[in-house]
Amino acid sequence: MIKLNRKFLFSLMLVFISLIVQATNYISSGIYSEDEINYIKSLQNSGIRMGVHTGSPYIDLENPDDSLVYKYKDLLEEFFHMDVKVETDSWENLYEMLEREEIDLLLNFTLSEERKDKINLSIPIHSDKLYVITTNKNIPLRSFDDLEGKELTVISPSAYSEYLKKFKREKNLNFRLREVHETAEGSASDYIVVSKEDIYDKTEPIFELGRIDPIGLGIAKSQPMLKSVIDKALEFSHREKFLKLLEYEKNKRRKRVFHNFLNQQEIDYLNNKKSLKVIFQSDFYPTSYYDGAQKKYDGSFVQMMEEISQFWGIPLEVSNENLNSEEADLRGMLFTEERENIYKFTKSLTYKDILIVAAGPKKIGVEKKVNKVGVVKTDISAASIRKYLPKDTEITEFPHSQTMVDALKDKEIDSCVMDADMFRYLQQARFDINFYKVDILDKLPFAIAVKKDDEILIGILNKVMDNFLDYKRVEDEFLSEMSFFKTIKADEQKKNRKSLSLVISLFGFFTAAFFTGFKYRTNKKLKNLAYYDHLTTALNRVSFKEAMNKIDFKRDRGLGMYIDLNDFKVINDNYGHHAGDMILKESVSRLQKIFCKDTVYRLAGDEFFVFHRDASVDEGIKLAENALAELNKSINILETTFNIGASIGICELHEKIDNMDYFLHKADIAMFAAKKNGSGSIVVASKELVREFEESKNLERDFKVALQKNEIIPYFQPKVNLQTNKIIGLEALARWVHPQKGIISPITFIPLAEEIGLVYKLDMKIAELTIKTVKDWQERGIIDKGFKASFNVSAQTFGEIDVYEQIKYLLDKYDVPGEAVEIELTESVFIKKFSKILGELNSIKDKLGTSVALDDFTAGYSSLRELGKLNIDSLKFDRSLLESVKENSVKGKKIYRTLIRLCSDMDYISVAEGIEEASESDFLKKEGVTHAQGFFFGKPMPEKDFVNLLNKGL
Repeated sequence: MIKLNRKFLFSLMLVFISLIVQATNYISSGIYSEDEINYIKSLQNSGIRMGVHTGSPYIDLENPDDSLVYKYKDLLEEFFHMDVKVETDSWENLYEMLEREEIDLLLNFTLSEERKDKINLSIPIHSDKLYVITTNKNIPLRSFDDLEGKELTVISPSAYSEYLKKFKREKNLNFRLREVHETAEGSASDYIVVSKEDIYDKTEPIFELGRIDPIGLGIAKSQPMLKSVIDKALEFSHREKFLKLLEYEKNKRRKRVFHNFLNQQEIDYLNNKKSLKVIFQSDFYPTSYYDGAQKKYDGSFVQMMEEISQFWGIPLEVSNENLNSEEADLRGMLFTEERENIYKFTKSLTYKDILIVAAGPKKIGVEKKVNKVGVVKTDISAASIRKYLPKDTEITEFPHSQTMVDALKDKEIDSCVMDADMFRYLQQARFDINFYKVDILDKLPFAIAVKKDDEILIGILNKVMDNFLDYKRVEDEFLSEMSFFKTIKADEQKKNRKSLSLVISLFGFFTAAFFTGFKYRTNKKLKNLAYYDHLTTALNRVSFKEAMNKIDFKRDRGLGMYIDLNDFKVINDNYGHHAGDMILKESVSRLQKIFCKDTVYRLAGDEFFVFHRDASVDEGIKLAENALAELNKSINILETTFNIGASIGICELHEKIDNMDYFLHKADIAMFAAKKNGSGSIVVASKELVREFEESKNLERDFKVALQKNEIIPYFQPKVNLQTNKIIGLEALARWVHPQKGIISPITFIPLAEEIGLVYKLDMKIAELTIKTVKDWQERGIIDKGFKASFNVSAQTFGEIDVYEQIKYLLDKYDVPGEAVEIELTESVFIKKFSKILGELNSIKDKLGTSVALDDFTAGYSSLRELGKLNIDSLKFDRSLLESVKENSVKGKKIYRTLIRLCSDMDYISVAEGIEEASESDFLKKEGVTHAQGFFFGKPMPEKDFVNLLNKGL
């Protein structure tokens, strides 16, 4: 009776604790500052707007009221006491709405660094991977080679499409991208790119591309306080709850998809089943064991069966009974030929080693004559003996393994047979034996078995296992548990009894301490949750902001150091987040060692900040050098050596800095400059550095606007037939007409476009405007059928997008024949993924009829060997060749003549660039150069002037 009361009080106490710990709203959570509470109260009046993509797993189109988005909406409303309005639309529209701040939050948002400029990013909620799936089961999908030349459909604009462009470039792959706005648009495609959350079955071939940036929430840029509020809620409890909701949603949809695979007979079978009874081999088997603490059976096999039962919608009953029990539906057991006569088996899930063990000094080997062998009478491993040991072997049966081992110890038998799990257990449980001479006798597969006459059940089981279970994951879990053998039931119960006795004896003390100390501990835990980085134990961004807000910018002096690890993302991508996490932990430990008198804050990802109070710049540089030396030391993780290093930006706090944002801004600029300088750089933020950076950023911002507002337009330079002196085409050259600064030189903005990864947009902008102009001129009769307009496509653009698809789209859009345009390439194609570019050029020429010219030949990298592989129509000689004629008339003319003969022999059209004088034109015409362009015929000019030139003639 007393024991019962103690149990009752103990249970009551746990319930009481759980009620206190579970804060129900933002006030009782204790994680928000006064300013944040006031902000939340203001939102209670206005509410917030949350967007969700209609094609995401957060919207259930078949049962909208049961959608995850509305469950998360309820969670936000209950916690913050505010109204949440849900907006559903296409991803493209929602992203634009978030940029325009017509919505406050956007769910299922990829937290990529590139989005930081325009969107506030929440802390990560869950990780994600990207896969290629195909609806055609006859298509192989096993490696990157299977994607060669194929078209992959992906939603755009999205982080997925941007990831694929980078992925394609980095892996030097030759597939085409088809970008659509909605999933439905690509449903008929052979190859579709999806995330892990979009896969509910594995009926189609699936190929994993890699891990992408984590998923969280996108938050309106002008609302940093909303980001802080949401981040704290996620860290406190919402992330865990959200993941549970997401898991429920996935299971619900997987179950729905699974039922589509069943016929009516199978559906009726499951509907008539009230429960599924599962039994397994023995509780010594590590994948299935009894967990005394949880008072239930556990292990990877049991967990797999629970996953299967969720698909079927039937409760699971797990027990450890006689495998021949008539009441069992499913059995987890080892496969033998004898059992195959009674049961039907699924494919093997793992294998169990059957060992022969002896106490002798040598490895046994089955060829060695063994006279006396022991077996456990009921053990399946006994069946292996007859197949491998000599017929005259004397076999002794024992009731259980303990007596068999005692017989081996006392030398009553020479050896014994047991499975590997029993052997591992005995190594842990028995300290008085010394048999470590082992040989593998047999390997028995472990699988799920169903009675032979239960045809319907085995059919259902195979459908769920073939189409929905991740066998690689199951196998990994089995192998993991095989390496950590579970102790037997009796030992577990013994430990549990000891644990319970200890709990009861401490109950009185705990109860007294609980009421005086629980509130303190709870508040401390919540504070740690809110202010400390959960991975590295460094203080996080929340505590960093609070510390910075306490700085008196009029009086305080010191240095801010912005530290960023080098190539961290590459390590994460190539070695996984586990390696990345270990590196972050080690990096924080090393930084704390150097900055022992200061505080190290982890701001985000691999970015850290240290504020060194009352220090000079020289002192700061010395500390930064010490930090770099420490971070440059190798880090060893799982037998792999990593060398990462870092870049450090330093900003001095002085009287001209009067707010935290500007202080951080300057430190960030210095860090950015350090990264540009190369690994291991330290840069101090100077006035000139900040000015140059801000001018560069302003130019970058203006350039992005210019691409959207048609400030970048083509200027046209005439191409002339030297033999007839007629204009036969043009080259379109990009010009930026800035509304305040006028025309900005391409020498300025083209390198900028390359640096920020937008040169492909620039190239396609000019391509589209040129093709559009050609169509207009054709309709107006300004040009004839033979007129050819050319535009430049850089090697970088070939790496970013599928040029063939883009050109095809533009030609179709404006109904212009491919023969009317020409693509110009620079010699950089020879050193930037030549094989990939070559494949696309062949498609452009052969399928579209578009001409290809090699521009600036002899200006830089020239390779006659590679030139022979390039399928081009024209070879454009750089102006530098004419300069060589002037410098050395005899040799220069010989070189030019040789190249002209080369063009003739290879059926190339020769084009001379940079013609500025009549004498140059006369020389080239005499030598047989076909076409020419240069200031002598006309500078690049606006469309109106070019039309006038066409009408007037040369």
